[in-house]
Amino acid sequence: MNIDKSGVINVNLSKALMIVSIALLTFFSLSDSPIATMVNSKLQSISLAFVSALLLITIIKNKINVHFLFPLFIVMSMFILRKTYFPIYSYFVQCYIAVFLVCIAAQSWSDTWIKFYLNLARVGYWFYAIITCLSYVSSSFYFNIILPFFRGTDRYGSLISSYRKGFMAGFTSHYSNNGMYLAVGFIIAAVFCISSGWKKYRLETIFMAFSLLLTGKRAHILFGVAALFLAYCILKLPEKGRGILKILGIVTSGVIVVIIMFLTVPAMQNFASRLTTNVEDDGAMMNRFAFWGLAWKIFKSNPIFGIGWGEFRIHAAIELDYEAYTHNVFLQLLCECGIVGTLAFLSFFIITFIITIKTFYQFAKMDLLVNDKVKYLMFSFTMQTFFFAYCLTGNPLYDRIMYIPYFISCGIAYYYYWHSDFEIFGWSFEDLIKLIRKNNGS
Repeated sequence: MNIDKSGVINVNLSKALMIVSIALLTFFSLSDSPIATMVNSKLQSISLAFVSALLLITIIKNKINVHFLFPLFIVMSMFILRKTYFPIYSYFVQCYIAVFLVCIAAQSWSDTWIKFYLNLARVGYWFYAIITCLSYVSSSFYFNIILPFFRGTDRYGSLISSYRKGFMAGFTSHYSNNGMYLAVGFIIAAVFCISSGWKKYRLETIFMAFSLLLTGKRAHILFGVAALFLAYCILKLPEKGRGILKILGIVTSGVIVVIIMFLTVPAMQNFASRLTTNVEDDGAMMNRFAFWGLAWKIFKSNPIFGIGWGEFRIHAAIELDYEAYTHNVFLQLLCECGIVGTLAFLSFFIITFIITIKTFYQFAKMDLLVNDKVKYLMFSFTMQTFFFAYCLTGNPLYDRIMYIPYFISCGIAYYYYWHSDFEIFGWSFEDLIKLIRKNNGS
């Protein structure tokens, strides 16, 4: 918004739409807490529908070339809406449509939308991290200030039990949800730290990592660290020898720090005990084996188109007396969408990931870190890698806590991939050739 000489206020509608849509989706991805109940559900649905309509108009008006994305989106949507557990006006469906449209409409914006999203999300993840640490340090803080928000809900008793076992749920309804928040927060902080040459964001990264460990979630921690390690390998791959030495140094330092923390912090010992728990003694894993077996059984009975999106929960409630997801996205897709629907989703996942790797590596090779573009692409790669790994043991495609950051990370990759076809962030091809020659010493 700006004011011209005549005093007339001019509003940049495209920028306003960007701010509103990103802010709205960020709020929804961070709202697994009593805060969400303060906003009327009808108001949430209306706001999502309104923003989605504006985004669709933007896509049509600007004639954005969506290539294969839109057809895939249509096919994926058909499977979500076919005989679905969720009605078409549901919160889940509206969030899914809105975040996908943002990824497409963003191609007509400047890349400030990425910076805006990451900084806004960081604020939310800091909030959950602070609550988690305060809850760990002071039981009276948790029981007297945080827990009363959940009184009267079906989660109240389980939250008390989880806290006494050492699993910090923070300001969420389950410590797994808190783990998802803090895992994404840790990824963002670590990416910012690495991209700054390890000069900034170190304390933020350590704080996020410590908060994540307090949740006791094995998959979130292991998958997050593994995803960051792979991203760093790609980042340093062009350096060859020097890059390998840096990676080995970081791994060694990380192992030493982790050992010290496990020896000195009680919550780390709790996490270590979970890692060494036998499968027979781990109730959560036993439940997952039952879910996986049921999902495979249903898939064999409905292999082509599946039983319908979200229907597994109903079957689980009937046959296992427990309504839940499969805790394996790929099995749930086969069960609910069949081979045809699963191929549609996998096509999107794989094509997007290949494009992300290609774009990330090309810019890492050109050493454009100073322009923040590699930082954003590193986040995109790390987030997608974490998402795929977590798909093996969790339900990230069905939790807005995870699928909103995932689809936005896909949008980041597509943004830079498509924009690099003709010009890369203001660099002409002549400029790029000179830069590459300079880096190669020729």
